[in-house]
Amino acid sequence: MLFRIVVFLLSEIRIPPNGLAQTYTLPAASDARGVKFEFIAGSAQTHRISSGESNIFGQIIDNSNAATLARTELEGSQTITLVNPKIGDRITIISDGSRYYVEGRTNDTPGLA
Repeated sequence: MLFRIVVFLLSEIRIPPNGLAQTYTLPAASDARGVKFEFIAGSAQTHRISSGESNIFGQIIDNSNAATLARTELEGSQTITLVNPKIGDRITIISDGSRYYVEGRTNDTPGLA
């Protein structure tokens, strides 16, 4: 299932429901300047967030599936995929008009593309 986020708010919170993994496509960064998106996993599925461009930068801290804390750096990623997720995994994304900046806390190291 594919969802496209339409920007008309300064802040949006998306909680993927139980069931199937969800894919969220961010709008063009230039259309989302100043917008904050917050994604909270409402189910333990491999949800994806994609920008359509390699313009996601920042970091995600994860628990390495209860083994140890780790940091994943994003340097021009296009897609973030939750891997071995837990309900409550959280990713926050903010646009400056040309890039997206991400900060997150997840159960395990996310997949990046």
